[in-house]
Amino acid sequence: MYSEAKLAFVIYLWYPKTKGTSYVYETLLRPFVSEHETDIDQKLHSLRARVWDLAIFYWQNCTEVGQSKLFEVLGHLFSQPSKATDKKNALIELQGDSSKQRPKPSAPPLPPPNTFATFFSRSHKRRQSIAKTWTPPSPESVTSY
Repeated sequence: MYSEAKLAFVIYLWYPKTKGTSYVYETLLRPFVSEHETDIDQKLHSLRARVWDLAIFYWQNCTEVGQSKLFEVLGHLFSQPSKATDKKNALIELQGDSSKQRPKPSAPPLPPPNTFATFFSRSHKRRQSIAKTWTPPSPESVTSY
């Protein structure tokens, strides 16, 4: 009988001629809310402050983890040799003596950049020095805000 009683109650609340919602609100809900209004407001304010503190905590935690992971990825990328020169060397080894018959160009082309920092630098020597000396900072040395 629970399902039938629940259905009858929902129809009573929903049907406009019975004005069930007005009756329930005026007799049950309104007196309760007016009696406990200050407590409800205080709890909502404290809940809002706790949620905001929690959001700030997770934001800072995510930015710290993201920063450390970014430095790990960049360090891994900077430590990798250039794949284009590896493929070129493998191709030369496979061709053997046939590459010696080709005429050599007047000036060797610059090797492709192998790091993010060297991609944007202007001179080849500067690119080499940056790639050899740069190491990513440790997560402990980076300050968080």
